[in-house]
Amino acid sequence: MKKLISVFLLSCFLFSCGQAPKTDKQIIQETMQAIEMPKQYKQEPFYYVGIYSANIKWELFVNDVQMFAHYQGKITSPIVPLNYNILGSGKQK
Repeated sequence: MKKLISVFLLSCFLFSCGQAPKTDKQIIQETMQAIEMPKQYKQEPFYYVGIYSANIKWELFVNDVQMFAHYQGKITSPIVPLNYNILGSGKQK
């Protein structure tokens, strides 16, 4: 009886560890299936602000995150992209 149990446990151990190695393609395919891809729209608008200032110091915040700061008091006219901090549709802070 002990031999039978020993043989059974040994066979279970050998078969449970006998998995075939996965190729890189299989791993990539499984990973891509597990990751949810973001929605792609036909048109993705680009939001920006163009500011002209002379002899003034200012900061630009979108949703309480600083996007641009100008402390030198010189003439400047940057174009600052806003898309990175727009978290959803609708009004922004």
